[in-house]
Amino acid sequence: IDGFEAGIADGRLSWFCDPKGWSPREGQSEGKGGDWRLDGAGQLVISAPTKKDFWRKTYYAPVVCKDDGPCLFATIPAEETVMMETAFTLTPKRQFDQAGLCVRLDHEHWVKAGIEVVDGKPRLSCVFCNGYADWSTQPWPEPALRIKLHKIGSNIVVEAGPKGSSGNDGLTFIRIAHLSLAQGMSVDPLADVKCDEGPAAPAGHVWMGVFACCPEEQAGCTAVFHHLSITKGTTLEHDADVTHEDGTGAAK
Repeated sequence: IDGFEAGIADGRLSWFCDPKGWSPREGQSEGKGGDWRLDGAGQLVISAPTKKDFWRKTYYAPVVCKDDGPCLFATIPAEETVMMETAFTLTPKRQFDQAGLCVRLDHEHWVKAGIEVVDGKPRLSCVFCNGYADWSTQPWPEPALRIKLHKIGSNIVVEAGPKGSSGNDGLTFIRIAHLSLAQGMSVDPLADVKCDEGPAAPAGHVWMGVFACCPEEQAGCTAVFHHLSITKGTTLEHDADVTHEDGTGAAK
């Protein structure tokens, strides 16, 4: 896939929880404000609906389970090695407004990585879910980002850099994690908690694409995705070779 327009037109890109697809109940805000469009430059503009998100069980009380954020995805064979890259600009208005790249197996196994507003500031954000959401963040100077995700088997590597950067030198490696179909816990203290359960990718496949969410109110937040590419193979150069040079230029 190279760009949004052709992928949407020929069906290679499809919506999980289309932002336009909600009919809010009378007197309730959840689901309001959702929209998407392609602008004249072929960029995808998402206005995520109110109170829609991806999160599962971890930390918050009462327990938060959300599996209803909008994601525009391609269906990819699970065994393929794939790179996915986008650059986007988020216009945040509320706490937790977010956008970026996503990978999904089912309601318990997914990844979202990009920019999220935390306590009033944009942060580089990665959430991996293997039954429970596992969130890591770090400071980021602006709500705009270039982000690349490598899927190598069941392993995910996330790299990020300034919007407008190019080549591998413009990217910083930020996370390696595993996306598992086995929770691996003998005792789950929240096993009886009922969570939202959206559809799973077809057997033997994963969904990979872009997402945006407004877990609080939709108050004018938009995410503009400037491009999207999904290609076979990987250019990742990170490995366990101890002979790589350290930051001083000397071999380790």
